[in-house]
Amino acid sequence: MTKRFEFGQNWKKYFLNYYLQNKSVPEEAAKSLNKYWSKEKLKNKSFIDIGCGSGIFSLAAIKSNCLEVLSFDYDKDSVDCCKKCKKLYGSSENWKIEQGDILDDSYVKSLGQFDFVYAWGVLHHTGNMWKAIDNASKLVASNGELFIAIYNHAKGKKSSEYWLKVKKRFNYSSTYIKKYMIYKAFTLKAIHVLLSSIKHMKNPIKEWKSVTRQRKGMSFFFNLVDWLGGYPYEYASFESLFRFVHERGFNLTDCSISYGHGCHELVFKKSRDF
Repeated sequence: MTKRFEFGQNWKKYFLNYYLQNKSVPEEAAKSLNKYWSKEKLKNKSFIDIGCGSGIFSLAAIKSNCLEVLSFDYDKDSVDCCKKCKKLYGSSENWKIEQGDILDDSYVKSLGQFDFVYAWGVLHHTGNMWKAIDNASKLVASNGELFIAIYNHAKGKKSSEYWLKVKKRFNYSSTYIKKYMIYKAFTLKAIHVLLSSIKHMKNPIKEWKSVTRQRKGMSFFFNLVDWLGGYPYEYASFESLFRFVHERGFNLTDCSISYGHGCHELVFKKSRDF
């Protein structure tokens, strides 16, 4: 049996130690969501957040005046964290949160269809990425849109295959080894920033702040833990992702391509039923 990373446990620590202390988190998450889907576009539309995690993007959808928001996650701790987010920031009768699995065909079928289907950095952690993408596409209503963010298939010295081994090792290691791997990665990053700052004659403090500043409402440290532990872990080229979704009756409308270990971001509009 595959040993999965406990994303929900990391989200809970993030929520208690970072989220509650940073009032700008909801605004940062909203900026990320509205990069592709403006508030005007989301207004009075239905929205589903696949693998909702902490719930920050679902909250952004609520703040964008979506008519209906459904958040679900495989991990019970993530669901609990999302519920805390709702209670703290966005209590709304239009926001429903539940536990569910994108790989469960009967569950997916029971959800119906939505104007906007959102899956940020989730489907590649299911253990069956292509089926997860396929099921996500089935949730899109006629003329609706689908957003997916999937890890690039990186090549080179530290390729995606290399990181797959690291993540597997992390998840099958003791708590002591996990902590060692986390703080080793953190220290190496700090040293790299320091040496780079000296080489290019830049202020190391400003450079470190730039590297660790929150993005998409995330914390640098908890994002690092998420990266090391994110297993199962799959990846794909931009071309293969485009082709797979396009074959299911979608046209690409916007995108951001990763050339490293980051995520390809793709936005599709449904043009026909598959």
